[in-house]
Amino acid sequence: MSTHRLTPWVIWLIPMSFCAFQFVLRVFPGNVQTELMTEYHIDATAFGLFSAAYYFGYAGLQIPMAIFMEKYGPRLIITLSALLCALGCWLMVNTTPSWEIAIISRFMIGVGSVVGFLGTTKVIVDWFPHQNHTKMIGISMSIGLLGALYGGKPINLLVAQSNWQSVLSGLGIVATVIALLAFILVRSPHKILEERKAAHSGSLVSWFIQLLPLLKNKTFILLAMANFLMVGSVEGFADSWGVNYLALGAGIAKSEASLLTSFIFLGMLIGAPLLSFIADKTQAHFKLASLCGLFMAVCVGILLMRPDWFSLWGLKALMLGIGFLSGYQALVFVIGEGLAPKHLNNISIATLNCINMFGGSFFHFTIGTVMDIRSKGQIDALGLPMYKLQTYSVGLAVIPIMALLGGLILFTVKNKNKNKNKK
Repeated sequence: MSTHRLTPWVIWLIPMSFCAFQFVLRVFPGNVQTELMTEYHIDATAFGLFSAAYYFGYAGLQIPMAIFMEKYGPRLIITLSALLCALGCWLMVNTTPSWEIAIISRFMIGVGSVVGFLGTTKVIVDWFPHQNHTKMIGISMSIGLLGALYGGKPINLLVAQSNWQSVLSGLGIVATVIALLAFILVRSPHKILEERKAAHSGSLVSWFIQLLPLLKNKTFILLAMANFLMVGSVEGFADSWGVNYLALGAGIAKSEASLLTSFIFLGMLIGAPLLSFIADKTQAHFKLASLCGLFMAVCVGILLMRPDWFSLWGLKALMLGIGFLSGYQALVFVIGEGLAPKHLNNISIATLNCINMFGGSFFHFTIGTVMDIRSKGQIDALGLPMYKLQTYSVGLAVIPIMALLGGLILFTVKNKNKNKNKK
């Protein structure tokens, strides 16, 4: 293969690495939940707010970052975003135990992480043929999820061997390296550069005006709403709350519980490209995503009601299955891209991801609040909040309920749009 043909793949590899890395940052709080609650003397509601701060930053800046990416290109935006992640890591490490700074730092990391997936999709749209976009998005999601796998048990073991501050400081160094590589290697095709120069005078307001017809599209809105409701298994359970729940429910060490939650991301790694392939072959994107939501609700519901039914291998299989079903997100992005004009493809994906990540904020804060209401202020011998297995089960019950509702919404959209949404 010639150097020219390798160029798109080399450029794609940089944002792809950032996408994987931001998953490590994203799941970090779940691996140090007890340490953070002890360090800052906080309860579940406050921890939920801390976890949600990442999603507020990620979701709130999703559309503006997509617009900046269109105006200034992925090289500059990826570089600055990776540096912002590094700054967020170091700010939190060097200002402990300031809870207010911790929230701000987590928000900064969320803002910087926006460009992980967004930069990857931008490079795909710019450098790869349209007929390969479904496949490339599915592959990208799968490879990106490797970061979540390495953000589980390996990070937990590193924290056990040193402390969470040292590990977070090291992650800041990794973010800086990614920023340097992006600045050196990432660029846009000549044609895209010419188009960007011609459109450079457009204001941010003009971009939002162009987006309005998409936001008035009923199918697009229902798709986004369903995605918001169905992300709890990943952005609520796997990202933060699942580690402690599984440690209590299965009576295992936190490092083993981290490994179990990593199987959700492994399942997504398999499910995203496979579900994309099936959807392309059957042209049943909505129906397939709907079935994923419905079966996900059943799997998580059973886990919360009777965790004692499962052996360790049974839990691994269940986590893998939940993750596989969570791969429906690749279908959502492909559907969203197809509903938008070509020049708004990346921004339509950003809009869906924005609403998706607001779902993460919703689940984190809601789960923590319900847990504190359920625990009725119980504390342990050290004066810290105490949460039993039943408390976690009640708080996490929001996940299957919302997934069921999201699956039903997608099923309704499919029935009303049988001929409109075929790819």
